[in-house]
Amino acid sequence: MPISDTAPWRRIATLLAASGLLAGCIVGGGVGSGGGGVGLGFSTIDYSGTSIGIGFGSNSGFSIGAQTTTGTLGLGPSYSEPSSRPIDIDDWPRRDGIAAFGDRFAGLNQTELAFAAAHFAGARAVLGGQSAVLRSIDPEFLVLDDRLMAGLGERTQVIQGDARAADFPGEAFVDAGWYYALPQEPGQVRYGPGDWSLMDLDSPGWRTFFGDRVQSMRSANGSDGLVLGEADLPALFAQPGWQPALPTADPAFAEAWNDRIARFIGHLQDRTTGDGPIVAEVGDWTSRATASDVFDSADGIWVAAFATDRSGRPLNEAAWRLQMDRILRASTRGQAVVLQSPAADPQTLMFVAGSYLLARGSASYLSVRGVDGALWPPVYAIPVPPQAEPLASSAAAYDSDGDGVHVRRFGNATVYVHPRSVGGGRGAVTLSLGGTYYMAVLEGSGRIRPDGTADASVSYRPVDSLTLAPASAVVVFERAPASGQSAEVHGPGREPI
Repeated sequence: MPISDTAPWRRIATLLAASGLLAGCIVGGGVGSGGGGVGLGFSTIDYSGTSIGIGFGSNSGFSIGAQTTTGTLGLGPSYSEPSSRPIDIDDWPRRDGIAAFGDRFAGLNQTELAFAAAHFAGARAVLGGQSAVLRSIDPEFLVLDDRLMAGLGERTQVIQGDARAADFPGEAFVDAGWYYALPQEPGQVRYGPGDWSLMDLDSPGWRTFFGDRVQSMRSANGSDGLVLGEADLPALFAQPGWQPALPTADPAFAEAWNDRIARFIGHLQDRTTGDGPIVAEVGDWTSRATASDVFDSADGIWVAAFATDRSGRPLNEAAWRLQMDRILRASTRGQAVVLQSPAADPQTLMFVAGSYLLARGSASYLSVRGVDGALWPPVYAIPVPPQAEPLASSAAAYDSDGDGVHVRRFGNATVYVHPRSVGGGRGAVTLSLGGTYYMAVLEGSGRIRPDGTADASVSYRPVDSLTLAPASAVVVFERAPASGQSAEVHGPGREPI
């Protein structure tokens, strides 16, 4: 039993306390860091108090840990086991062309899951049983859990095994010190649209609960790492629905929260999730209230509204360039990036895919979000070669002549991206190619069929000039790819992009 899987012990201890035999004692706080280690553990019933552990592990020998407490201590066995697999940036799956990353494979049958395993590099928030099927086909398939970084409510949920389970542990376990409160207005801060309360990322009790929950999820789900949901809190604070209202116009408030976020991610890297990657979900990453370096200690960045807003409308050029500059900085620093968009119409899909290709680094992934389940839109099948011009330091560097068209070359392929100007004043741009090239044309809805095939294909049209409307992109090839040719998946360390 993993150390975090202590619910049965807590229930037993709670019953004993109720009968007067054991007052508020539970087990599970001890940490023996060796594989198969067994030791003694002490903890409180509400995570807010002392946690002292003494462990003996077959791999690590002896370990001990302690944390401040206010509660009654209990005694019992604790267990330790290694995390599922060590993952670092060099272990993220590589793929030629456009590397697809999935999100919530709800309702897929076995045949559809087999398609997903063969075509996606990884996925977020999949059920434990789905994870087993995906890994049986591709042992390197990357599975990331998903939970709110700083939110907890009676309706918040996480994936635990083969079901969505309540994240809220019950009033008896939650301490008031977990919650963030404004200095001038004591009491919980609620986010109405999500129906959760804002947590204090510096609270030792919240950190302990968070760590226990994450490790329990990893054990039940067979996952490799974690996506920190809604991690860009300074941007989220500007959205309506907070009660009481937050002082978003105060730079000191944003700065304090940037510091809290950086400390919390650093804490997770040091103590909580073992060897699993930590990926910060950052919304559209265009808020200037968010410090540029606040997520530097995360292993990856998940941009939930890439090249578009959350409704799928393309960003204007100023917001697009700010977002691209932050993504380019992350990729250059060696962080993985997952770039997600709800784009649906073909022109916007190509704009999103073209923007992805401008930003594509050594571990960059595109995720087109459907209403439910998985999508394989035809942009995923464009066979862009792995050879690429080096990443630019900024989006502006891809627009060398200042006409608004951003260009990057990949072997025999070239991508042209034309963002929407601020105010929409710049119209379409026409370019002469100086010869015949072959433009990728998307066909199909991207739906994964029950028989394990996708309604998606790419054809190629000969062109000698291009006209790019605002918020559009085009990929052209010097030679037309063979019919049915698509990018191939590679394991860790092979044919890096």
